[in-house]
Amino acid sequence: MSSNLLTGSLPEDVGRLGKLGNLSVAHNKLSGKLPKTLGKRLSMENLELQGNYFEGIIPDISKLMGIKKVDFSTNNLSGRIPEYLANFSLLEYLNLFNNFERNVPTEGKFKNATIVLVSGNKNLCGGFSSSYLIGSGSFGTVFKAFLPAENKVVAVKVLNMQRHGAMRSSMAECESLKDIRLRNLVKLLTACSSIDFQGNEFRALIYDAKWKFGYVAAPKGI
Repeated sequence: MSSNLLTGSLPEDVGRLGKLGNLSVAHNKLSGKLPKTLGKRLSMENLELQGNYFEGIIPDISKLMGIKKVDFSTNNLSGRIPEYLANFSLLEYLNLFNNFERNVPTEGKFKNATIVLVSGNKNLCGGFSSSYLIGSGSFGTVFKAFLPAENKVVAVKVLNMQRHGAMRSSMAECESLKDIRLRNLVKLLTACSSIDFQGNEFRALIYDAKWKFGYVAAPKGI
C-alpha cells in the first residue's frame, strides 16, 4: 500500500492480520500514533512506515525477533530509541530519521553504522563506542564514522573546545589543508560548527578516511 495518498491513522486491526510478514504503507499521508498491536505480529520480517506523519513514541515491538527491515524514517516520531532494537539478531536495516532524543544505544546492531541509521535526529547524543575511536590528543579526538548519503567512511576530528588554542589550531589546519592534494595526506572534506546537547560549543573537522592494510590514516597531530 506504499506510495499512495492514504490518510488517517494506521488501524489497530493491523494486529489481527494473522501471519502478516510484510507491512508497507510508506510514502502516504498517514498520521497519528502507531498502534500498539504492531508488536503482536511475531512473523513480521519487514516493517516500512517511512514518509508519513506518524507521531508519538515507538510502540513495544520487542517480540518481533524475526524482523529484518524496519524503516520509521521521515515521520514525526519522538521519545527515546528503544534499547531492545539492538537485540534483533536478524536485523539488516533500521532507519530512525525522526525527532528522537537522549542517548543512542551502543550495543548489538547499533555497533554497525551501515545497518542502523540515526542521522537527522538533532536531539540525540552519544553513540560513539571504543570501536570507532581512532586516536586522541591535546586538541581533540578522532572517530571513524559513516555517511550513508555519500556511502563514505570518514574520520571526524571532534575538537576539545575547553583546550586553549583549539580554535586557532583548527583554523590553521583548515587553511593549510583546504587546497593541498597529496597522495599520502588525508583530504579535509568540510568543517561543522554547532551546539551540543548540553549547550556547549561543538566544532569538528571531517576528513576523507584512507583505508589501507586494516587501519585508517588519522589527521596528523590529532
